[in-house]
Amino acid sequence: TTLCAGDTLLLHADIHTSATYLWSTGDSSVSASVYRPGLFAVTVTPSGGCTATDDIQVQFLTAADIFLGA
Repeated sequence: TTLCAGDTLLLHADIHTSATYLWSTGDSSVSASVYRPGLFAVTVTPSGGCTATDDIQVQFLTAADIFLGA
């Protein structure tokens, strides 16, 4: 996923059941906000279920320099 500099990406891992969440950012809520580039992962453990992990690579583009002359 590629975003523009200054943007924020909200990652949401809700599985609509009672579960615990652990993000690679250290967050333990159902969602995590991403402000920087990198690989972000979440591990979800439903109550009485099997653990699953997923990840996403996030990149940020820099804005182009514009010069209108002077």
